[in-house]
Amino acid sequence: YLLFLSFCVVGIVSNSLLLIITIRTKTLRAPCNILIGACALFDVMHQGGGVLFPIYFAKKIIYVRILQFLPEVGCAAGTMTVLCIGIDRFLSIAAASTYRSMSTGAYLTVC
Repeated sequence: YLLFLSFCVVGIVSNSLLLIITIRTKTLRAPCNILIGACALFDVMHQGGGVLFPIYFAKKIIYVRILQFLPEVGCAAGTMTVLCIGIDRFLSIAAASTYRSMSTGAYLTVC
């Protein structure tokens, strides 16, 4: 259990740092970096469940479905964010000439 908990804590701390750096640094506000920051946010949500579940199970709280909501949303949204990062990388390679001239609003609508 302690090894699992330590992995969760390391993941939460490192993804939180990545998110904070993405928000604070102006050069990291490109669309792909915004997607990477969003993926870090959703990973924090997902890994937070690994820290919260054993605490609640130890206290014998029955509302397990409510506790599963946050990590499951993080997992589902993180998966979609990784898909969007893959689409972004595909667009940057397949359509290199139009990729640079694409507006951010249109880009985020596609992804």
